[in-house]
Amino acid sequence: MKVLHIAEANGGVEKYLEMLLKNTTDYKNVLICSNLFSEIQSEKQYSLDFSRTLSPIRNIKIIKKIRSIIKIENPDIVFCHSTFAGIWGRIALIGLHKKVVYNPHGWAFDMDTSNIKKSIFTIIERMFSVVTDKYMMISEYEYQSAKRHHITNANKLSIVMNAVDEGALLDDANVNLNSDVIEMLEDKFVIGMVGRIDLQKGPDIFIKMANIVKKDIPNAYFVIVGDGKMKNEITRLADENKLSDSLLITGWVNNTAMYIKQFDISILLSRWEGFGLVLAEYMFLNKPIISTNVGAITNLINDSRSGILIESEDYESAAKVVKNLYTNQDQRQQLANNGLKYANENLTVEKFISNYRDFIEEL
Repeated sequence: MKVLHIAEANGGVEKYLEMLLKNTTDYKNVLICSNLFSEIQSEKQYSLDFSRTLSPIRNIKIIKKIRSIIKIENPDIVFCHSTFAGIWGRIALIGLHKKVVYNPHGWAFDMDTSNIKKSIFTIIERMFSVVTDKYMMISEYEYQSAKRHHITNANKLSIVMNAVDEGALLDDANVNLNSDVIEMLEDKFVIGMVGRIDLQKGPDIFIKMANIVKKDIPNAYFVIVGDGKMKNEITRLADENKLSDSLLITGWVNNTAMYIKQFDISILLSRWEGFGLVLAEYMFLNKPIISTNVGAITNLINDSRSGILIESEDYESAAKVVKNLYTNQDQRQQLANNGLKYANENLTVEKFISNYRDFIEEL
């Protein structure tokens, strides 16, 4: 069985594919991906310049290249991952008589954007359902959202819950950070987030929260593990709030676990979220979580049991929860233990791969 995957977005999608392909080596896995991806275990990996663009000529060139690779590889099944790859890939596949699966990794119409854009994304997804054999949802929220927006027939929709390769994650956590970073965080109460520094992940909300927390917790230290187009804006916001001496922005790192290991509280203040894979990583690393009551996060976090949920944009409530947890170590540990229990029962790679194989066989 040859399975070809097309993926444009790095970050969570890249981690997802790294886990999937590593654990399905009995299939012939081929990957067409962004040149920003690292090398992923597969039979063959094609790295293309997948820069997002509105240029029709540029998009046509990308589609032609994808189509030519599909013809060369002649796969049995093609998976398209996330919005842009879903559009390019499904256009490229028209007339090639392949089984086509779309995995949105968070619907574009669920983003925090204008109603006009949401309507356009909804119409586009409905159009492409005609050339899609199956949809593989990564969460219950994503599944229900597809039904609410009448994207396709319900019999085309399946849920294969996302997961974390917990063994690899724990191995990564055992790697020591640079001694300079360890010294910087020593004797600090570390509040951290992992994610792209862009609007979706709420890094600006994180900094506004940090500004309040720092006034009451002098030894608080804030870590953002990631990079992105808002980095300069976030750095400037931190400077304005006199947080520069209490903030570390790591940039892109391959091993996020060694930073998470240092967190006393783990944060994800997303404005929208198709899954929130890093929440599962926080859980497996036994960290208390504060996150937002949006999207699929509500499928993962049982509020006040396996984490604390606040409303999106509410940095004041986030700061209040941080301060409360700072003074209550028992509650922090209880939240972390409940999260770990949930992850071990629902988010293991073994369960994910078993469900994925069932999906493939049914297809």
